Amino acid sequence: MPAPRGDHRGRKRSWCGPRGSYRACRGRDREKRGKTGEPRRSTDRMSSAVNISSLFNHIFPTRCLLCAAPAVQRPNLCPGCEGDLPLQSAAACSRCARPAPGPGICGECLRRPPPFDGACAALRYNGAVPALVHLFKFRGNLAAGRVLSSLLAEAVDDCMRPDCLIPVPSSTHRRRQRGFDPGVEIARAVARSTGLPLQRRAASRPVHRPPQSSLPDWPSRHANVRDVFHVEPRYVTGRTVVLVDDVMTSGATVTALARALRGAGARHVWVWVSCRAAPTQAAG
Repeated sequence: MPAPRGDHRGRKRSWCGPRGSYRACRGRDREKRGKTGEPRRSTDRMSSAVNISSLFNHIFPTRCLLCAAPAVQRPNLCPGCEGDLPLQSAAACSRCARPAPGPGICGECLRRPPPFDGACAALRYNGAVPALVHLFKFRGNLAAGRVLSSLLAEAVDDCMRPDCLIPVPSSTHRRRQRGFDPGVEIARAVARSTGLPLQRRAASRPVHRPPQSSLPDWPSRHANVRDVFHVEPRYVTGRTVVLVDDVMTSGATVTALARALRGAGARHVWVWVSCRAAPTQAAG
């Protein structure tokens, strides 16, 4: 006696939802598996998406944030403006990234060594860099942040590889005002470009204080960030970590956070920033 229609004896039925059928499931399995019988990988779709995105950017390039010219090579920055950006000199201090007459450690770091092992910056806070920072931090232009982070990722390509990246956090009050955290945005993009792990839970800033840019001198800036950070020891004990931020001016903020990380058991602390301002410049 022939088997009733829809009865598949000897076969394991699979359920495909309330309207599914065995035959439909078999067809979907064949679609998922190529001619060789191997499951198709999502990387094929990802590579196709990347190619389409690259083609779209080539046909419809983004505009430069500084002069509105077509940005062909780097998104949101034309070759002319990129060539005019003041890159950090190799003669900068290896400890604090302060501009110096020659390579080595500056006199200030020799007199008062900071609690971090060294610092690296992509740009000097001159020329068009303040405009990019202002667009990013005070006008919420995340495209400007992507420009700063991509330049930083290129600058640290030859630096040591830490165990993780830790963004310099903003207070909850400041983060609500801006709608985002500049340090987190820069660190997230650098982590994506370098493949380094990002640890956002390692440090927080529960205490809100006036912005550093509103304070006139070095002592007041250092006093303003004293004891404002909280560090979770389980994320940093015995590890080499890198602090990531957008701008370093007096170094008071990264000094306070590096000291807290050392106290929590961090083995080595380094600093990566998109741009380094002289202590006499107000970088926000």
